[in-house]
Amino acid sequence: MSDAPPEETVALSPSARAFAESLVEQGEYDSLDAAVSGILDAARAQRDADWEPIEAEVARRMALPEDQWVRIDSETHFGDRFRKKHGLDEGDA
Repeated sequence: MSDAPPEETVALSPSARAFAESLVEQGEYDSLDAAVSGILDAARAQRDADWEPIEAEVARRMALPEDQWVRIDSETHFGDRFRKKHGLDEGDA
């Protein structure tokens, strides 16, 4: 019994198929299946790379001492500051 996942059939738009076929013709991939998989793998890697700085910043902020956190239920919460800055009260919102 093979450990390979079952094959799936997907429909590609004409332009997506033409693009994938052009990558095969240029020698970047050996087959249409490899081209589609390669493009999806590259897209996944790019998404992961796009999220890395965000995740790093969240981790950095979570490591801050507790006295440097802006609490949602505090007077420094954005909504509270916005309402105070613009003279709004609960009845104006």
